[in-house]
Amino acid sequence: MENWIERRNAFTNDEPLIKEARVSRMWIYSKSQKKWYTPEEFETLIKNRNPIEKGYINYISDFVIRDPIDGLKDRINVLKTLHQEMERFTDKMFTYFKLK
Repeated sequence: MENWIERRNAFTNDEPLIKEARVSRMWIYSKSQKKWYTPEEFETLIKNRNPIEKGYINYISDFVIRDPIDGLKDRINVLKTLHQEMERFTDKMFTYFKLK
């Protein structure tokens, strides 16, 4: 049974990813967890990760370099969708109570 240090070191090719993100002024995105990391946060994540922890990811292919503006645009779209749902619900509620 391999120990935690060996498992931690098995996560390879993270340095080029971190360097590229820094040079490109981009962030690192976890596709499976849909989480954004600054290069510094990602570096800390890699150094401190615990393979026994729930949600542990051990494949570098799960991470991609992306423009954090894309993350902001995604969140704006989520807010727009939520706002539209809220308006529909509010209209439905007022229509219902007007009829009562």
